[in-house]
Amino acid sequence: MNAFDKEQLQEALFELQKSKEKEQKLLDENRAILASLSSMTGASNKHQIFNGLLSVLRKYIKFEDAIVLSRNLGESNFQTLLSTNKVFKDKIWSNDDKFNRAIFGESIIVYQPESLQQFGQFNSILKDQIQSVLLTGVESEASQSVILFIGKQKGQFCINCKAILARLLPLIERAVIDIDYKEKLQTLVATRTNELKQNRERFRDFASSVGDCLWETDVNYQLTYVSKIDAIKTDFHNKKIHELVQGNAALNHLISAMETRTPVRDLEWCYDLEKGVWLSISGAPLFDLEGEFFGYRGTIKDISQSKQRYLELKRARMESEKANIAKSQFLAMMSHEIRTPLNAILGLIDVQLSKCSDKDNAVVLKMMESSAELLLAIISDVLDLSKIESGSFDLDTNNVNLRDIVTRNLQHYQELANQKSLLLKINLGDDLPEEIHTDATRLSQIMFNLVGNAVKFTDSGEINVEVTTKDSQALVIKVSDTGIGMDDTAIEKLFKPFVQADSSITRKFGGTGLGLAISKQLALLLGGDIKVSSTPNKGSTFTVTLPIGSIKTDENIDNKHSHSKVPQKNLEVMVAEDSPANQMVIKLMLSNLGHKVHIVPNGVKAIEFVETNQEKLDVIFMDISMPEMDGLAATKILRAKGVTLPIIALTAHAMTTDKDKCLEAGMDKFVAKPIRAKDIQEILKAYS
Repeated sequence: MNAFDKEQLQEALFELQKSKEKEQKLLDENRAILASLSSMTGASNKHQIFNGLLSVLRKYIKFEDAIVLSRNLGESNFQTLLSTNKVFKDKIWSNDDKFNRAIFGESIIVYQPESLQQFGQFNSILKDQIQSVLLTGVESEASQSVILFIGKQKGQFCINCKAILARLLPLIERAVIDIDYKEKLQTLVATRTNELKQNRERFRDFASSVGDCLWETDVNYQLTYVSKIDAIKTDFHNKKIHELVQGNAALNHLISAMETRTPVRDLEWCYDLEKGVWLSISGAPLFDLEGEFFGYRGTIKDISQSKQRYLELKRARMESEKANIAKSQFLAMMSHEIRTPLNAILGLIDVQLSKCSDKDNAVVLKMMESSAELLLAIISDVLDLSKIESGSFDLDTNNVNLRDIVTRNLQHYQELANQKSLLLKINLGDDLPEEIHTDATRLSQIMFNLVGNAVKFTDSGEINVEVTTKDSQALVIKVSDTGIGMDDTAIEKLFKPFVQADSSITRKFGGTGLGLAISKQLALLLGGDIKVSSTPNKGSTFTVTLPIGSIKTDENIDNKHSHSKVPQKNLEVMVAEDSPANQMVIKLMLSNLGHKVHIVPNGVKAIEFVETNQEKLDVIFMDISMPEMDGLAATKILRAKGVTLPIIALTAHAMTTDKDKCLEAGMDKFVAKPIRAKDIQEILKAYS
């Protein structure tokens, strides 16, 4: 082998050696990159990624410090993301054209660091430490990053360093992207963790301040969460919700609802009877996105106060009902006890007036009659008002002749109006129906009070009563006078019980102040109202508006029982009455009317008398309260025996319930004491 061949062989060996070294270097770099990638993949935070990257780069590039800068897309300045030197931590870096070049993948050596815009912001000591800079960068979908390597010597970085950096650029890109991702992920996790913590604290604050117990169970109804309330002293956490609810009814309802996966709403039970603790539970089933049931969630409320109020109101209502019953019983008793002697007084006055020929005695009897009637009116008003206020007032509606009611009430006051030289006029509309369906007694009472007041408070002039209809649906009654009138202040209290417009009115005209109050309430009960307009010293107008009820037909009205006797003028009447005074009064009344009267003291005697004298009797008057057997029992027995004679209740029991009992027992009519001779005469017209 000549010298030339040897030289070529040596060159080939040298090239081969260089190639092997280069190959080994590349192999080492690849191994380092793979090891670094593996290390970064398993890294749990950005610092581990950064340190893994630097451990590889230090093998090939000599540098003292490294800095990772980052900014979001759209931002101008960079922030220090990571740094090996805490001096650079939290620094804001101004944008630089070299940074923009680096972001697009260029590796740049900066021999004069003072050319960087940020360099001018460093102090002299820091400037002396930065003599060389090698940088590159990467861009991701959401951010841009730059990595800077700092050298403390001038010319520390060479072209070879730049080439190595370009070779390791994929590793740097992966590292910077991972660092940026970890940073954002950590920030997001920290934010979400903080939000979750705040939400948990907020929920805890709400749960403690809302006053309700919040609860949640798992699929087996075991409580996984229970907030605290004062009413529940026991810790029910990890216990089943069924253990909290007590009482068979409430517990069964809860179990049934949970077995069928249905909501529970306001289920109440007594948690502590001794302390009066009541709870109310509500809840709803929970289902996941696939529709699988995974528990219940709801609230428990302490309803002790509201329950106590409810129980107190219930007790108060029961006491009130008892008081109303006692009041009604007292009113019924007082009505009976007062009407019984009044019946004798007014009845005897009627008898004496019918026989009296002496004018002076007649005047005395008239005054007695007027006083007794006033007493009866006051008693009736007080009883009516009490029944209205207690809600026990009942109406007795029937088909009634409207013109008869109006005319009868005006006739009653015609004589008094004549005595005061007052003109009492009536105007009935052409479209008035012949009959209306209403309570005739209460309609008469309203008109009686209004016309009576008009006559009472009018010294001169006239009183006009106008009765019309409105749209064929309402009855309108206007009572106008030219009396004393009143101002707005007086009108405001006009319909209050026991109140008159002026105390001087009571002294001058008398009265209790109940008439208008009762009339107002009666009008309201009938579905209407009373309005008033007035001018002092000129007069007043009271307007009553009432609905016109539908006429009801009843073929059996006043003909409940067929009568075996042919009508006759003079009747034979049996009266069952235990009071000697009332016996005498009604016997005198009936005798004066030309009727034959038989008196029996109780129900037993009444049955015996009817059984032996049924064929000759025409009418029976039956008192209700009698010894041995009352009138109701006697009537039921007579009807059961087939007696068809008309039986008329004659009693001091004047309540509506009393009337209903009489009619249910089989009586034909009901007349409340005190009864007058004219009332008896009117009743017997149907049978004579």
